Amino acid sequence: MADRAQVSKLQWAVRSEDLSSLSKLLSSDNSLVNAVDYDKRTPLHVAALFDCRKAAQILLSQVGINHTAPSLSPSLSLSLSLSHSFPWLFEGFGFFSGACGGKLIQ
Repeated sequence: MADRAQVSKLQWAVRSEDLSSLSKLLSSDNSLVNAVDYDKRTPLHVAALFDCRKAAQILLSQVGINHTAPSLSPSLSLSLSLSHSFPWLFEGFGFFSGACGGKLIQ
């Protein structure tokens, strides 16, 4: 399980789009990409919730990211949040089938 302080730092880096800190934290511990906060939100949930597009791109490029992680709030389903907040981010992304077959749009 990830250290709570590291999870907080990562969540804040995502929320503030501090891409340098985000990259450093992930390079020091890649398991943080799927670490959850008290509401079971992953960093990708936070990026979708606050429309942090550049942070989302970095997160989605990480090996092992879980793009289907649930949160405690049914209204914050990651699939729905991402498809609503980032429709431009993927071509042919299969969120609802659970397949990650899309590619990043630059």
